[in-house]
Amino acid sequence: MDRTVVFLGPSLARASAEAILAADYQPPARRGDIYRAVRAGTRCIVLIDGEFHGSPSVWPREILDALDAGVPVYGASSMGALRAAELHPFGMLGVGRIFHWYREGIIEADDEVALIHGPAELGWPALSEPLVNVRATLEDAGPVFTPAETERVLATARGLYFPERTRAALLASLMATGADATLGARLNEHWVDQKRLDAEQALLTVAAGVADPPGLARKPHPDWARARLAFELGLDSSSALSAEQVARAHGLDPSRLPEFFRILSARFFEQRAAAEGDADLAAWIRRQGIRRAGLDERALRDWVIAAGPPHFGYASWHFETALDLHLRGISP
Repeated sequence: MDRTVVFLGPSLARASAEAILAADYQPPARRGDIYRAVRAGTRCIVLIDGEFHGSPSVWPREILDALDAGVPVYGASSMGALRAAELHPFGMLGVGRIFHWYREGIIEADDEVALIHGPAELGWPALSEPLVNVRATLEDAGPVFTPAETERVLATARGLYFPERTRAALLASLMATGADATLGARLNEHWVDQKRLDAEQALLTVAAGVADPPGLARKPHPDWARARLAFELGLDSSSALSAEQVARAHGLDPSRLPEFFRILSARFFEQRAAAEGDADLAAWIRRQGIRRAGLDERALRDWVIAAGPPHFGYASWHFETALDLHLRGISP
């Protein structure tokens, strides 16, 4: 069975989500989580909730790389709607009203969907109201609110810092500015939880059948390749990546790293020589004008391999990523 991962937090209760779609439900996505999901064999990703402030947010590049790997990525409701609005031209599948608002430029700011929430142990309960819920309430209520009231409510909601944008705070602010005494009751009566509705729609869409987004076939920048590998291995940044960590992740004794460095360095230079029309590496080295006093052809070849591609300015080659691909049986 294909494995679907859903990143979900305060937008929809876990029990409600599971009643719609059987999936692997994970907490709101942080930077690197999409990479880790793809590496684990996920065949479909639904991004609903994601971290905004407490941790680095999901990179757009993570989603593009997932699409390149043939993994459909749906976005809705919160962080998912934001990313889908940015990336729908590249194949990310946006679902719901909030996604369309972002895509059409009706809303732009991140804090339209931002809120604070309780801990995972309590089911990520929302402790503030996102601005999109205020907008949906005012739109769907129609003539219940006058144009002046609609403008007043939106302006007041926008003026509240998002962690403090509770319904109670909104109503108190409205009353403090002399709003009609019935306004609060009308807002409560017609309140729309648009983030929940969009999350449900996304899960229903996936449950109905997964569409395959187009592959993009871009060549990844080497810095992104290292960052991707770092996140896949559970590290916080590419600066923390080392060959020893890659070796241990694959159950390889780090003492064998020099052996693998030579194997992969030789492969790089041999492939480059073949691509440039040389029958063997020694001929390519001569053509490059590489010389070292006291070294014959064989010794010079060994020295080039031991020095490695970065010594000669090939910044696109990193031992860590080359080693990971080799140990996974993937040709570079």
